[in-house]
Amino acid sequence: MRRRSLRRDSNRSAIESMQDHILDADWLRFLDDPRDGEIGERVRDHIAGCGSCARLFESLELVREGLATEGARIRAATAVTDAEIDALLGRCLAEIRSGSQAGWSASEATLLLRVLIEPICGRGTAGATISLARRRSLPAAEEHLTSGSWSVFISNLSDAMSSICGAAAGRLVRRAGFSIAVQEA
Repeated sequence: MRRRSLRRDSNRSAIESMQDHILDADWLRFLDDPRDGEIGERVRDHIAGCGSCARLFESLELVREGLATEGARIRAATAVTDAEIDALLGRCLAEIRSGSQAGWSASEATLLLRVLIEPICGRGTAGATISLARRRSLPAAEEHLTSGSWSVFISNLSDAMSSICGAAAGRLVRRAGFSIAVQEA
């Protein structure tokens, strides 16, 4: 009984002290979406009246802005030019077309695209982006891409690649994806 009472008192004082400042989970939700109704209003109200949290928020915003600027600079410095992508695409499509097969299954074509985009955005990003586009392209009842779902998949993958790895990568995926003859396995 005594132990339960101490625990309850301890939890109560922790909660009371947390109410004085913003919880980590609330910071994360607020930073993800400052317009998030109740959390956003509560954080903005708290920041307006708490110098410590206002300074923390200001420093978080400065770091975020600095990282965004530096990230854009790094991406621009390492961006693959359209000419390089066109040359890469030309070589890959020539190799693909020289194969003995008349067409590719959707699984084989997906692997071809992955091999094509991994050098541009890295293995993990390529795999995650392909998985995302695949999920967005399939109706809930289907498990596998087909020749019928291929064009939707290529459009989704191209859009995702454009936003993640840049417009040139998106164009590469679109051109290569629509150049591959996909047929049912």
